[in-house]
Amino acid sequence: MNGQPKEIQFFIVYRLSFDFWLFYLPLLQRIMSYLSSFLSFVLAFSTTLFIVTYLFKLPHLITGQSALIDEYYLKHFSTSVPIDFLLVFIYFQIGMFVIHQLRVTTQLAKIGMLALTTFVLTGGFCLYYQSKPMTSSFFSRWFHKAGYYSVIYDILLLVSTFLIYDYMQKRV
Repeated sequence: MNGQPKEIQFFIVYRLSFDFWLFYLPLLQRIMSYLSSFLSFVLAFSTTLFIVTYLFKLPHLITGQSALIDEYYLKHFSTSVPIDFLLVFIYFQIGMFVIHQLRVTTQLAKIGMLALTTFVLTGGFCLYYQSKPMTSSFFSRWFHKAGYYSVIYDILLLVSTFLIYDYMQKRV
């Protein structure tokens, strides 16, 4: 750009800036939308896990497996919470994919589809683990001892996370 008149330099800089915003602004907006959605999920999951699991101790009440739950959520907190986050995130994404593909629009239908997706996934894992002999693995012991009550707990966890997530998405 050296040796060119200032008007041409200004035009080139202006044009490059315009091209950048024209083509990359939608990409940046999409990235910010994904980031906002992910942060809403993190807050929703954290709030749900604290209230459902630690405050109200609902998995204890639903499954009756206090020793296993304390082992998972208290003794192995630093590994179990990230694993739970990942599993709930995957279930949530699968559920949201199903909701999107079926073009579900009402809140009650979305909750039903998320519950059904969770039922199929956790029920499948429960069936799989119960078809094998129990081992020392936590999930083997969990599905053998808690059985299909684990499905109820997972549905409660996912639906609660969805409700908080959806509330945040609509208001933030």
